[in-house]
Amino acid sequence: MSSPTPPAQAACQALGVDSENGPQRDQFLPDSPPHSGTMGQEAGKKWAAAAHSQPTIPKSDRLLATPAATPFDLEQQIGYQLRRIVALLGAEITRRVEPLGLTDAQWKPMLRLLLGQEGTVAALARSCHMDAGGMTRLLDRLEAKGLCTRVRSAQDRRVVHTELTDAGRAVAAQLPAIFDALQAQALQGFDAAEVAQLQALIQRIHDNLQALPPAAVGDGVHSSSHEHPAP
Repeated sequence: MSSPTPPAQAACQALGVDSENGPQRDQFLPDSPPHSGTMGQEAGKKWAAAAHSQPTIPKSDRLLATPAATPFDLEQQIGYQLRRIVALLGAEITRRVEPLGLTDAQWKPMLRLLLGQEGTVAALARSCHMDAGGMTRLLDRLEAKGLCTRVRSAQDRRVVHTELTDAGRAVAAQLPAIFDALQAQALQGFDAAEVAQLQALIQRIHDNLQALPPAAVGDGVHSSSHEHPAP
Protein backbone atom coordinates (compact mmCIF):
# COMPACT_ATOMS: atom_id res chain seq x y z
CA MET A 1 0.00 0.00 0.00
CA SER A 2 1.39 3.42 -0.99
CA SER A 3 2.01 6.01 1.67
CA PRO A 4 -0.38 8.97 1.80
CA THR A 5 0.66 12.16 -0.05
CA PRO A 6 1.94 14.83 2.33
CA PRO A 7 -0.47 17.80 2.61
CA ALA A 8 2.05 20.35 1.26
CA GLN A 9 2.76 18.23 -1.83
CA ALA A 10 -0.97 17.72 -2.41
CA ALA A 11 -1.51 21.48 -2.25
CA CYS A 12 1.27 22.08 -4.77
CA GLN A 13 -0.22 19.53 -7.15
CA ALA A 14 -3.62 21.17 -6.80
CA LEU A 15 -2.04 24.50 -7.70
CA GLY A 16 -0.37 23.04 -10.79
CA VAL A 17 3.25 23.33 -9.56
CA ASP A 18 5.95 20.72 -9.42
CA SER A 19 7.10 21.44 -5.91
CA GLU A 20 6.89 23.88 -3.08
CA ASN A 21 9.47 26.11 -4.81
CA GLY A 22 6.94 27.88 -7.11
CA PRO A 23 4.77 27.48 -10.20
CA GLN A 24 5.99 26.54 -13.65
CA ARG A 25 6.40 29.51 -15.99
CA ASP A 26 3.85 28.09 -18.44
CA GLN A 27 1.18 27.83 -15.76
CA PHE A 28 -1.32 30.53 -14.82
CA LEU A 29 -2.20 31.39 -11.26
CA PRO A 30 -5.82 31.40 -10.20
CA ASP A 31 -7.45 34.84 -10.03
CA SER A 32 -8.02 34.58 -6.28
CA PRO A 33 -6.56 32.57 -3.41
CA PRO A 34 -8.27 29.30 -2.49
CA HIS A 35 -10.83 29.38 0.26
CA SER A 36 -9.74 27.94 3.53
CA GLY A 37 -12.67 25.61 3.56
CA THR A 38 -11.63 24.02 0.25
CA MET A 39 -7.92 23.51 0.39
CA GLY A 40 -6.95 24.55 3.86
CA GLN A 41 -4.55 27.07 5.22
CA GLU A 42 -1.48 25.34 3.77
CA ALA A 43 -2.89 25.68 0.23
CA GLY A 44 -3.56 29.36 0.83
CA LYS A 45 0.02 29.90 1.91
CA LYS A 46 1.32 28.09 -1.18
CA TRP A 47 -0.88 30.24 -3.42
CA ALA A 48 0.45 33.43 -1.87
CA ALA A 49 4.05 32.26 -2.21
CA ALA A 50 3.54 31.25 -5.84
CA ALA A 51 1.87 34.57 -6.67
CA HIS A 52 4.72 36.48 -5.07
CA SER A 53 7.29 34.57 -7.12
CA GLN A 54 5.70 35.39 -10.51
CA PRO A 55 7.94 37.53 -12.78
CA THR A 56 6.96 41.20 -13.11
CA ILE A 57 5.87 42.30 -16.60
CA PRO A 58 8.15 45.13 -17.79
CA LYS A 59 6.48 48.54 -18.10
CA SER A 60 7.30 48.73 -21.81
CA ASP A 61 5.41 45.47 -22.40
CA ARG A 62 2.42 46.79 -20.48
CA LEU A 63 2.39 49.94 -22.64
CA LEU A 64 2.40 47.84 -25.79
CA ALA A 65 -0.62 46.03 -24.50
CA THR A 66 -2.68 49.20 -23.95
CA PRO A 67 -5.65 49.87 -26.26
CA ALA A 68 -4.93 51.67 -29.51
CA ALA A 69 -5.25 55.46 -29.62
CA THR A 70 -8.49 57.02 -30.78
CA PRO A 71 -8.61 56.86 -34.61
CA PHE A 72 -8.32 60.08 -36.59
CA ASP A 73 -11.68 61.82 -37.04
CA LEU A 74 -11.67 64.42 -39.83
CA GLU A 75 -14.98 65.93 -38.76
CA GLN A 76 -13.51 66.85 -35.37
CA GLN A 77 -10.74 68.92 -36.96
CA ILE A 78 -11.25 72.64 -36.33
CA GLY A 79 -10.27 73.55 -39.88
CA TYR A 80 -12.75 71.10 -41.35
CA GLN A 81 -15.53 72.37 -39.10
CA LEU A 82 -14.80 75.98 -40.04
CA ARG A 83 -14.67 75.08 -43.71
CA ARG A 84 -18.12 73.50 -43.52
CA ILE A 85 -19.51 76.63 -41.87
CA VAL A 86 -17.93 78.85 -44.52
CA ALA A 87 -19.37 76.67 -47.29
CA LEU A 88 -22.86 76.91 -45.80
CA LEU A 89 -22.55 80.67 -45.36
CA GLY A 90 -21.25 81.08 -48.90
CA ALA A 91 -24.13 79.12 -50.39
CA GLU A 92 -26.68 81.13 -48.43
CA ILE A 93 -25.04 84.45 -49.32
CA THR A 94 -25.09 83.47 -52.99
CA ARG A 95 -28.82 82.79 -52.75
CA ARG A 96 -29.52 86.10 -51.02
CA VAL A 97 -27.47 88.35 -53.33
CA GLU A 98 -28.78 86.75 -56.52
CA PRO A 99 -31.89 89.00 -56.59
CA LEU A 100 -29.49 91.97 -56.63
CA GLY A 101 -27.92 90.68 -59.83
CA LEU A 102 -24.69 89.69 -58.08
CA THR A 103 -22.73 86.46 -57.84
CA ASP A 104 -20.84 85.22 -54.79
CA ALA A 105 -17.62 86.71 -56.17
CA GLN A 106 -19.10 90.04 -57.25
CA TRP A 107 -20.50 91.23 -53.94
CA LYS A 108 -17.07 91.17 -52.27
CA PRO A 109 -15.36 94.07 -54.06
CA MET A 110 -18.62 96.03 -54.08
CA LEU A 111 -18.93 95.79 -50.30
CA ARG A 112 -15.26 96.74 -49.88
CA LEU A 113 -15.79 99.81 -52.03
CA LEU A 114 -18.95 100.72 -50.11
CA LEU A 115 -16.95 100.58 -46.86
CA GLY A 116 -14.37 102.98 -48.28
CA GLN A 117 -11.51 100.61 -49.03
CA GLU A 118 -8.84 101.61 -51.52
CA GLY A 119 -10.12 100.79 -54.99
CA THR A 120 -6.97 99.68 -56.80
CA VAL A 121 -6.97 96.24 -58.36
CA ALA A 122 -4.13 95.11 -56.10
CA ALA A 123 -5.85 96.25 -52.88
CA LEU A 124 -9.19 94.70 -53.82
CA ALA A 125 -7.51 91.46 -54.87
CA ARG A 126 -5.75 91.15 -51.51
CA SER A 127 -8.83 91.86 -49.42
CA CYS A 128 -11.02 89.51 -51.49
CA HIS A 129 -8.39 86.73 -51.56
CA MET A 130 -8.09 86.73 -55.33
CA ASP A 131 -5.26 87.18 -57.77
CA ALA A 132 -4.96 90.46 -59.66
CA GLY A 133 -5.94 88.91 -62.98
CA GLY A 134 -9.13 87.42 -61.55
CA MET A 135 -10.03 90.72 -59.90
CA THR A 136 -9.52 92.62 -63.15
CA ARG A 137 -11.92 90.30 -64.99
CA LEU A 138 -14.42 90.59 -62.13
CA LEU A 139 -14.34 94.39 -62.25
CA ASP A 140 -14.77 94.24 -66.01
CA ARG A 141 -18.08 92.40 -65.52
CA LEU A 142 -19.24 94.81 -62.81
CA GLU A 143 -18.37 97.75 -65.04
CA ALA A 144 -20.34 96.16 -67.90
CA LYS A 145 -23.35 96.00 -65.58
CA GLY A 146 -22.99 99.70 -64.81
CA LEU A 147 -22.18 99.06 -61.14
CA CYS A 148 -18.67 100.50 -61.04
CA THR A 149 -16.34 102.69 -63.03
CA ARG A 150 -12.58 103.16 -63.23
CA VAL A 151 -10.87 106.48 -62.69
CA ARG A 152 -7.19 107.28 -63.08
CA SER A 153 -5.50 108.83 -60.08
CA ALA A 154 -4.89 112.55 -60.37
CA GLN A 155 -1.60 112.14 -58.48
CA ASP A 156 -0.28 109.18 -60.50
CA ARG A 157 -1.77 108.50 -63.90
CA ARG A 158 -0.45 104.96 -63.80
CA VAL A 159 -2.77 104.13 -60.89
CA VAL A 160 -6.40 103.28 -61.63
CA HIS A 161 -9.06 103.41 -58.91
CA THR A 162 -12.41 101.64 -59.05
CA GLU A 163 -15.45 103.52 -57.80
CA LEU A 164 -19.10 102.56 -57.42
CA THR A 165 -21.60 104.21 -59.69
CA ASP A 166 -24.87 105.50 -58.25
CA ALA A 167 -26.53 102.25 -59.32
CA GLY A 168 -23.69 100.25 -57.81
CA ARG A 169 -23.89 102.13 -54.53
CA ALA A 170 -27.64 101.51 -54.33
CA VAL A 171 -27.04 97.77 -54.79
CA ALA A 172 -24.07 97.60 -52.40
CA ALA A 173 -26.00 99.50 -49.72
CA GLN A 174 -28.29 96.47 -49.36
CA LEU A 175 -25.45 94.07 -48.55
CA PRO A 176 -24.84 94.94 -44.85
CA ALA A 177 -28.45 94.15 -43.94
CA ILE A 178 -28.15 90.77 -45.71
CA PHE A 179 -25.04 89.85 -43.74
CA ASP A 180 -26.44 91.09 -40.43
CA ALA A 181 -29.58 88.98 -40.88
CA LEU A 182 -27.61 85.88 -41.84
CA GLN A 183 -25.23 86.26 -38.91
CA ALA A 184 -28.15 86.66 -36.52
CA GLN A 185 -29.60 83.39 -37.80
CA ALA A 186 -26.25 81.59 -37.59
CA LEU A 187 -25.80 82.75 -33.97
CA GLN A 188 -29.35 82.04 -32.88
CA GLY A 189 -29.37 80.98 -29.23
CA PHE A 190 -26.03 82.66 -28.43
CA ASP A 191 -25.99 85.45 -25.88
CA ALA A 192 -23.74 88.50 -26.21
CA ALA A 193 -21.04 87.01 -23.97
CA GLU A 194 -20.94 83.79 -25.99
CA VAL A 195 -20.68 85.72 -29.25
CA ALA A 196 -17.80 87.78 -27.87
CA GLN A 197 -16.06 84.63 -26.60
CA LEU A 198 -16.52 82.88 -29.95
CA GLN A 199 -15.08 85.85 -31.83
CA ALA A 200 -12.12 85.99 -29.43
CA LEU A 201 -11.40 82.27 -29.84
CA ILE A 202 -11.58 82.52 -33.63
CA GLN A 203 -9.22 85.48 -33.51
CA ARG A 204 -6.77 83.44 -31.43
CA ILE A 205 -6.84 80.65 -34.02
CA HIS A 206 -6.23 83.23 -36.75
CA ASP A 207 -3.32 84.76 -34.83
CA ASN A 208 -1.73 81.34 -34.24
CA LEU A 209 -1.93 80.51 -37.94
CA GLN A 210 -0.77 83.98 -38.94
CA ALA A 211 2.36 83.42 -36.86
CA LEU A 212 3.36 80.34 -38.88
CA PRO A 213 6.29 80.71 -41.30
CA PRO A 214 5.20 81.86 -44.77
CA ALA A 215 4.51 79.09 -47.24
CA ALA A 216 7.35 78.29 -49.61
CA VAL A 217 6.82 79.15 -53.27
CA GLY A 218 5.59 76.14 -55.21
CA ASP A 219 4.36 74.13 -52.22
CA GLY A 220 0.79 74.19 -53.54
CA VAL A 221 -0.60 76.40 -50.75
CA HIS A 222 -2.27 79.49 -52.18
CA SER A 223 -5.43 81.51 -51.98
CA SER A 224 -8.20 80.82 -54.42
CA SER A 225 -10.88 82.99 -55.96
CA HIS A 226 -13.34 80.21 -55.21
CA GLU A 227 -13.11 80.63 -51.45
CA HIS A 228 -15.86 82.26 -49.42
CA PRO A 229 -13.97 84.59 -47.04
CA ALA A 230 -15.81 86.87 -44.68
CA PRO A 231 -16.41 90.36 -46.02
